[in-house]
Amino acid sequence: CALIAVTEEWLFRGVVQTHWGLGPASIIFAVLHVRYLEKWFLFLMVMLVSLFLGMLYEQTGSLWVTITAHFLIDFVLALHIRSGKE
Repeated sequence: CALIAVTEEWLFRGVVQTHWGLGPASIIFAVLHVRYLEKWFLFLMVMLVSLFLGMLYEQTGSLWVTITAHFLIDFVLALHIRSGKE
């Protein structure tokens, strides 16, 4: 979870969003999470999470804030999935 949060936030907020903006970064982030492309609701949720993280980055200017938020989101989702509740 932590390594994924660090690498994805560095790439999508630190590089893509910095150079091309929030919209393109969020779209690319969502599309690259291909396992969610077949279910529109999951794709929309990934897109909204990405927009949230992007706006958080714009507000704070800190990758550490978005890395922490990303990690917490992934961690909570992993706990939910492992609990067997859907």
